[in-house]
Amino acid sequence: MAILSVNEDVSGFLAKISAHAGLERALGAGGYQLLGVLFFAAMGYMLYRIGRQKQVSIDKL
Repeated sequence: MAILSVNEDVSGFLAKISAHAGLERALGAGGYQLLGVLFFAAMGYMLYRIGRQKQVSIDKL
């Protein structure tokens, strides 16, 4: 995301499609932050589950 923001055109486009203002109005500032924490926790859980999966041997494919 930071790399995309270097170019002014791309940065302007990303600002247009951002849902930040609408979500913050709907959820409030605290709710918006909580939503971010929940998404981050979900991503961490998914990465943990993927990392704990047993490796499939190439012979079994």
